[in-house]
Amino acid sequence: MPINNRPLILDNISVHFWEITETRDELKNLCLSVGIDTSCIDNIQSQQRACEKMATRLLINQVLNHNYDLCHTEDGAPYLKNFTRHISISHSSHIVGIAFADTPIGIDIEHKAEQVIRVRKKFLNERELATIDSNDKTSNLKLWTAKEAVYKVHGVKGIDFKNKIYQDIHINSVFKAAIGKKTILYKVQHFILDSGFMIAIATPKTKNQKNSI
Repeated sequence: MPINNRPLILDNISVHFWEITETRDELKNLCLSVGIDTSCIDNIQSQQRACEKMATRLLINQVLNHNYDLCHTEDGAPYLKNFTRHISISHSSHIVGIAFADTPIGIDIEHKAEQVIRVRKKFLNERELATIDSNDKTSNLKLWTAKEAVYKVHGVKGIDFKNKIYQDIHINSVFKAAIGKKTILYKVQHFILDSGFMIAIATPKTKNQKNSI
């Protein structure tokens, strides 16, 4: 069901959530009731994956009151056909989140801090490993979700999370992503849902944006 009391509104960004409490058949019936075509989903064997896809389309319909075609670029980034705003989508367990913005955006949702900590050496650089305690679940989860969100908005497939996406030394809310000799700055904002899910939202940093430590 859509979590109507939990949309995030940030400047030109809105983020909406759907909590998957329905069965696959129930989601399909909801899709059909509002005219959403599920033919591309019917053959998906994974129950969770099929439910995520249907919940995503239902959430788009619920927010925009229209059945836009959900498409993907060659790099896998989602967009809505004939819709001018940018979107980003994330799934974690039974939660689906979609961010809408006037500028490129990335969102990531995660709650399994233990799994993130186990692989922290694969995505944190040497400075970050030395700075973030391995037992600090919140900080490790923030770094993981931030890098995932930056990866999505950055749009460079296969970029090295460990060395090419990294946190600014002085400003925690600013992350940098490198393309060759060029470095792009991104602003990352974190939020926590009542159910304990960590949410990171990344957008290109503009010159007039204020920094938060």
